[in-house]
Amino acid sequence: MNISLFQVIPAAVLIALGVLVMAIATFGVFRIHYVLNRMHASAMIDSLGTLFIAAGLGILYGFSMPTLKLLVIVALFWCASPVCAHILIDLETDTNEALSSHCEILPLSAVEEELSEREASEEAEGGMEI
Repeated sequence: MNISLFQVIPAAVLIALGVLVMAIATFGVFRIHYVLNRMHASAMIDSLGTLFIAAGLGILYGFSMPTLKLLVIVALFWCASPVCAHILIDLETDTNEALSSHCEILPLSAVEEELSEREASEEAEGGMEI
């Protein structure tokens, strides 16, 4: 396999960026105190880090069978990671009896009512402002 410098430099930058993103996220997650916030942060960042690392490795290998395998691994990871995070968050909200001390818990009817009020006020104002 003949690899040129034009492949190595972007690949190294992407791989280093992926490792850096994951390392910063790891230290950042330990600084967050509440478990639901930790889950949200970790579920977002590990997908981004995996994408950077897989893109760097894809540049190194070129379009070949290992690159296709990397794409399949990334796709499976992107499907599995949010599902696992959702399951763990559901477990936390079902078993944590002190949840109301960490965040405001609204019944579903109150959330639906608030959303319908927001939609009505946006329609009255002529749309959403950016």
